[in-house]
Amino acid sequence: MTTNGHGDRPTQTTGFVYFATLVIALGGSLFGYNATVIAGAILFIEKQFPMSPLLEESVIAASLVGALVGAAVGGPLADRFGRRWVLLLTAAVFLFGALGSALAPNVPALAAGRALVGSAIGIVSVVGTLYLAEVSPDHVRGRLISIYMAANMGGVICGYLVELALDADGSWRWMLGFPVVIAVPFALGVWALPETPRWCVCNDRLGPAKAALRRIRRGADVERELEHIQASVGGRKGSWSDLLGAALRPALVLGIGLGVLQRVTGINIPFFYGPTIFEFAGMQSVRMDILAGLGVGTALLVGQLLSLIVVDHLGRRPLLLIGYGGMVCGLFPLGLAFALGDQSQLGQWMAVGGVMLVAAAWAAGPASVTFLLISELYPQQVRGPAMSVATVAIWSSFLVMTFTFLTTLNWLGESATFWAYGVLSLVATGLVYWKVPETKGKDLEEISRSLAGGK
Repeated sequence: MTTNGHGDRPTQTTGFVYFATLVIALGGSLFGYNATVIAGAILFIEKQFPMSPLLEESVIAASLVGALVGAAVGGPLADRFGRRWVLLLTAAVFLFGALGSALAPNVPALAAGRALVGSAIGIVSVVGTLYLAEVSPDHVRGRLISIYMAANMGGVICGYLVELALDADGSWRWMLGFPVVIAVPFALGVWALPETPRWCVCNDRLGPAKAALRRIRRGADVERELEHIQASVGGRKGSWSDLLGAALRPALVLGIGLGVLQRVTGINIPFFYGPTIFEFAGMQSVRMDILAGLGVGTALLVGQLLSLIVVDHLGRRPLLLIGYGGMVCGLFPLGLAFALGDQSQLGQWMAVGGVMLVAAAWAAGPASVTFLLISELYPQQVRGPAMSVATVAIWSSFLVMTFTFLTTLNWLGESATFWAYGVLSLVATGLVYWKVPETKGKDLEEISRSLAGGK
């Protein structure tokens, strides 16, 4: 229990807020599952549809390009039509994208289905956290958004488990079609949710705003909170040009910077080079790709659960510092193990321990806190577009790193590549220390006022 920040009456987190969190978490699991399942499915797809390396890369990249487009349009759509309706649209896109991928008669149809799924990933990566940020009480906002991110990591593990279960007969269509099982309850759950009070106020719908506040705030002074939100909106909607104004420019740069740092500091290594690292440690198997991915997915989930537990007590900045610092501590020993070429037990432990530490540290800090912060930094009038810009930075960086990782590896070699990412993680640690504000326990309007005032 805590005060609501707008009066003296205590506020409790209602069961409905947790229901909303679980519904949005289903979207997070769809995000994680669809982002990773193609890595195992493509091994069987190419047996049915022989492809050149370029065509295979295009099928894999289709979802990344779709995610980039989805992230770009997700925020503006959510501002125009509301968070709830866009989430319903996203559930439908997940459903039809999964069915289209699973039933694809040829490679172009498969690529189109994957691009459709990718667009849903991009939209939910913006609007899922946006919805939760606007309905969550201040004192548990970090924890509830971390539940969404933990579901994302759970979706990653689910993808690898489904691949493992279907590996024997190579049923790639079932692998790609499985998300239908999650998309249906996600759609039904979103249908039961209200629109966020802040969006309603911003669009002059005070009745629905008050009704929504009564559902998500037990013991709160609803009238006072409504007045507080109205005052923060200031009677007008924002525009894209506002993002470049002097008041919002620092927050916009901070959001973009956090998005880029999240992806350029070495997380590609566990995802793309995990099987090689496990093989270096003497773990050889025809199913190594899937098993290595499952190990990395478990490390990601452990890190995310740690973040979930402490984010609203420890704060955002400390978790980012711990996360990037942990990546530094994992990347340098990992590079050393490959530099020495030592396959002794110590070298093997350094390699496997390094990659698992990188995955867990990234999940505990950069993965979860970045999405949380970009949902908190911006005022209501421009929150949707601003989050889209920051999320586009995340997906753009991921796309660039995906297409340059192997080239960098061939150019620098394993050890130098890992050390280079370690240096980037060290730089990220310094930038977080000097530039990132703490937002723990503050209401969204207070945060945006502080940043606009140059704090």
